[in-house]
Amino acid sequence: MKSHYLIGIVTLLFSGMLNAAYKTETLILDNTRLHVTHWTNLNSDEKSSDNSPKMETVILLSGPTDNWNSDSAWFARLAPKLSRHYNVLSLDRAGQLFADKHSKLGYVEFGKHLFEALLELNLTKITFIAFASSNISLLKLTQLNETLPEDSRLHINKIVLIDPDVLTPYSISRYSKDARPFKENLVAYTKYISEGKYQQRATEKNLAELKHLRELSQDDSDTNWSYVELLFNKRLEINNIINLFAEVAIYDEDLESVKNLSFPPEIPLVIFDTNFEQSYIDNTENDQEKIDLNRWKVEARNYYQTLVNRSSKGEYIELPTKEHLLPFSQPKLIIERL
Repeated sequence: MKSHYLIGIVTLLFSGMLNAAYKTETLILDNTRLHVTHWTNLNSDEKSSDNSPKMETVILLSGPTDNWNSDSAWFARLAPKLSRHYNVLSLDRAGQLFADKHSKLGYVEFGKHLFEALLELNLTKITFIAFASSNISLLKLTQLNETLPEDSRLHINKIVLIDPDVLTPYSISRYSKDARPFKENLVAYTKYISEGKYQQRATEKNLAELKHLRELSQDDSDTNWSYVELLFNKRLEINNIINLFAEVAIYDEDLESVKNLSFPPEIPLVIFDTNFEQSYIDNTENDQEKIDLNRWKVEARNYYQTLVNRSSKGEYIELPTKEHLLPFSQPKLIIERL
């Protein structure tokens, strides 16, 4: 499988900062386009600004929030801070940002793409920060990595997971139930979106999420609002919306595909467990739903603790915050664990 970089799409200075920049590029793997962003601190003497493979690299992988949006806009506050000390790359799954009609969608497919991309980039020291469902992609990546001779494998320093998917039968059934309308109605949804009838709703979701991000940012001058704007505008393109819905429609298949996989025990593992489920519990008046949500919340805690106990250097961090978007709300807390 061959890949190559095309000319960078855009290079911009961070809002409010004169010492940082990002560059977005297109990575082509097996005729599939991936969106890659290099985050660079221009004044740093500690590392190369072109992501030299000799330096430690942090890879940022995103997952969904309530509106199912799951691109690297969620890292627009964290990535600039990381770029002071690391080579930083964020990669977005196929079909999310390029409005391609025939992309290979899903978290499992992205795990395959990511594995091939990182092997070709020849990065020797990698730390992953994976938000929400992107743990699916990492499970696939580490499975593929284990099939290589030891001296040919990716060297993974650490994996940091933030509210990862809980891969137990009950929790998988909950996620699959949430995604079922997309699977059952995808043809109708696609027609509706293609006719432009979803545009107003998508715009409203963007505005609500932008407002939320601004509240979380606390006027942090590191936050790259130009990047948020770039990706939020991409979310409104019709083919990108169709791809988002189509990816959700196969979410249950992704979950089933990796439910029996585990991370190699020699890789240090950090898991942040926020209290975001409590918001759902507080906002429902249905007694049975409260019971079900509490079960999901407890199951998540137990599952995460099991994962870190399997790791040679595992750390479970339970947080009282109800905010799910930890990369935007508490970026320094994440950086401290690298």
